Amino acid sequence: MPLFIRRADQIISISEATAVDIERVGGVEVRSKTTVVYNGTRQIFQPLNTQQIRDSRQKWTDGRPYFLFVGALQPRKNIARLLKAYEQFRSSSSENIPLILAGRMAWNSTELKHAIDSSAYHSDIILPGHIEEAEINLLVGSALAQVYVSLLEGFGLPIVEAFQAGVPVITSNISSMAEIGADGAYLVSPYEIGEIAEAMKSIASNPGLRHSLILKGLEKAKDYNWDKTAAEIHSLISK
Repeated sequence: MPLFIRRADQIISISEATAVDIERVGGVEVRSKTTVVYNGTRQIFQPLNTQQIRDSRQKWTDGRPYFLFVGALQPRKNIARLLKAYEQFRSSSSENIPLILAGRMAWNSTELKHAIDSSAYHSDIILPGHIEEAEINLLVGSALAQVYVSLLEGFGLPIVEAFQAGVPVITSNISSMAEIGADGAYLVSPYEIGEIAEAMKSIASNPGLRHSLILKGLEKAKDYNWDKTAAEIHSLISK
């Protein structure tokens, strides 16, 4: 990768955070030939109507609202701290809200499985595995909030997908997530379990905050679409 970076005539980065990583690998001289072009997202993500939300929640959680994580279940995604934050949230709240971890068990998942099995709330931690595209909008769009507190991302696509679906997002205040989420998401330190738990509690108990985050997220989602991405890449290639 350092060789590719040095030889390239032009570098396209999917975020400013990734551009910083490219400069760290390739040296300060590569920054002048690096252009940030954000990802778009699949148009399947749209706000759901009341009946769709009711039906989806009935399928997954017996009708209850739920917190959701979408992505591969592996250490970089910070699932261990998310589980501890969820336990802290449940122990300090009367809200009976499940947590759905939607994604395949990836590498180094033995400790994660043990943490789930030993949790006092393991019966409310739901592992549906990989969700097919035909159903993912229903799962995301019916969530009380997407909780995506990863330790490192190049972009953070689930953040924008939740924005498009009209769902509040709790995400990390580091790496690309702070950049992509910006003022549309509830930002927390992914290392502070208490902060994550407090964010979950705030969204669960404060409809006004949730509504505000939905509106901000829908507006922020407009920054990310494939037509805009394609036009910017075409412009670079044309030069």
